[in-house]
Amino acid sequence: MTRNRTLVRAWAAAPLLWCAMATGAHATELRLEIFGNQPNPHGLWKTELLEASDKDVMANAKAMSGAAVCMDAAAEMAKNVKPTESTCTLKVVKNTRTVAQIDKQCPEGTTVMTMTRESRDSILFESIEKGKGGVISTMKGRYRYAGACSADDSLMKLDKDSDACQRMRAETAAMTPEAACGQLEGAQKADCVRRAESSLAKTRKMCE
Repeated sequence: MTRNRTLVRAWAAAPLLWCAMATGAHATELRLEIFGNQPNPHGLWKTELLEASDKDVMANAKAMSGAAVCMDAAAEMAKNVKPTESTCTLKVVKNTRTVAQIDKQCPEGTTVMTMTRESRDSILFESIEKGKGGVISTMKGRYRYAGACSADDSLMKLDKDSDACQRMRAETAAMTPEAACGQLEGAQKADCVRRAESSLAKTRKMCE
């Protein structure tokens, strides 16, 4: 579980997903020309990490090389996130059809994110984060558009023939919502079964 959280954090740190998950006033500020002046990017995108100052992030990125993120699902998830008072401020430094640069200022440090369109379906990105004490971490990579997806899809999709999907299919094959909720009764069991079915469906969708 810890490893999975680390993998997700490595992907969530990338500018594309960060833009899709922005809410409230930040969403308005992030209507970037590089994404057609929409509040968030759409479709399924794969990330290729080219460089990272954190070796663990680079190693995790290689393990996730076949993964893609559904921006529509990310935006739908963001709708259900309660807006909170942010201590960070955003400033769009560049905003053209080919280049977007965002400056994020927080008490714990600053992050500059730059995205440059390489081709119709490819965007290069660079993230430079400076924390307290002047510690700097960087990432460089490439996003590739991999097709359409919907708000009902799972947030992440994996190569159906990957080792991760093979393991996932083996683990979920024997799982049943009824067995998982067997000790509950009445309305509690019905609610548990509903949530378990939804969770299993989303998990399996990742490898379709």
